[in-house]
Amino acid sequence: MTTKSYNNGDQGFLTSYFDLPGAPPRNFLDGRMYNVKVKHSDRRNCNQEMNAELTEEIGNTAKVLHFMDATKPWVYFHGRDLSDSSASNLLTTNDCFQYGLNKWRTNYLQVLDKFPGLDEHLRATVNPQVIKGVLRNADGAGNGVIENMMNIRGFGQRKKGMFDRDQRKLAKNAEGLKVSVNILNWKRPENVQKILEAVTKYEAVAEVVVWHCLNETVFAFEHPKVRHIIDPAANDQFGMNTRYKLCLESSQEAVLTMDDDVLPPEETVNSLLLARRDDPNRLHGTHGRNPHSGCTYNFQQTPEGPAQVVLTKILLTSRHFCSKYFEFTEVMEDFAKEGTPYWNGEDIYMSLVSQKVSGNLPIRHNLPYQRLQGQGSGISHNLKDHLAYRQKFLRKATSKLGLSC
Repeated sequence: MTTKSYNNGDQGFLTSYFDLPGAPPRNFLDGRMYNVKVKHSDRRNCNQEMNAELTEEIGNTAKVLHFMDATKPWVYFHGRDLSDSSASNLLTTNDCFQYGLNKWRTNYLQVLDKFPGLDEHLRATVNPQVIKGVLRNADGAGNGVIENMMNIRGFGQRKKGMFDRDQRKLAKNAEGLKVSVNILNWKRPENVQKILEAVTKYEAVAEVVVWHCLNETVFAFEHPKVRHIIDPAANDQFGMNTRYKLCLESSQEAVLTMDDDVLPPEETVNSLLLARRDDPNRLHGTHGRNPHSGCTYNFQQTPEGPAQVVLTKILLTSRHFCSKYFEFTEVMEDFAKEGTPYWNGEDIYMSLVSQKVSGNLPIRHNLPYQRLQGQGSGISHNLKDHLAYRQKFLRKATSKLGLSC
């Protein structure tokens, strides 16, 4: 497509596009659908009317997000995760920018999910313009000319199955290892059922225990490996610690606790079990965080290896660590009541308790997984508030347990 010259990059492109023959009427630019303006440097908070407009438009009908100033979200992302220590600047800003950032991030993750291996490729290139290209050349479903872009960058020339491992060798080495899988069913029952359909086929999975936390999302799934606990009252009694109460109900010593928006393939489960067999006295997970200096919480994914915090996205723990966890909850009880939901930050605390008990840092493993798209929003939907809370939680918890960041 050829366009006339124009004033500044993004706005000029939009203006020129709507001037082309056959393009939608120019007045499309006057509405929010095709020109949702998002500006990091605007320090004014959204008023109630703007909040409603942005939430509705960005959540449902927005076609073009226009990041107007020099702060572009793709500069801060390294693959799937925030990539720079200065990314806190991205998160501590006005509400309007947060709406735009969260919607951009949702579409960006959809593209990564559509093309297995693209996440790792972007991590390897460490080039913000590649990420920018991913979103400019893809619609919300990840379609468009993204394949051409990846071929140019070398992604399409990599061997088929970037994440492929010798699954037969893994399965052979993991023979005899068994694990209980724990899942909390909150607001995404479709995701949980999809997870059950997959993991019940894994050889190493001895059982899957689902704790149903809301009456309105309870479902039936009959399988010899699946056990259901229906106890919505646990929300008030245990909050996010329900996942560790569930751990204590497991039949196996090795317990894989996972969120309802991720699905690890069988080779990932086997790899974690083999890692635990060789190094049993620590946690093993796929998502790690190391604080910055001054015990400042860091959203950046850690390299493979030791990490002070491993998230519960996909976490291999044990009934032993879960039991020890509850020996230390009393000292954080008052602070945990401030969390939304109650005991938000339980992943940080499990990691710290495991260090207190074992003297060993958890290990973050770079292993593949599929991200599931379901209804409902996660706890970290509001990145700004989530960062502030987790930073306070980290500092308080390390102090209470006598640890250092």
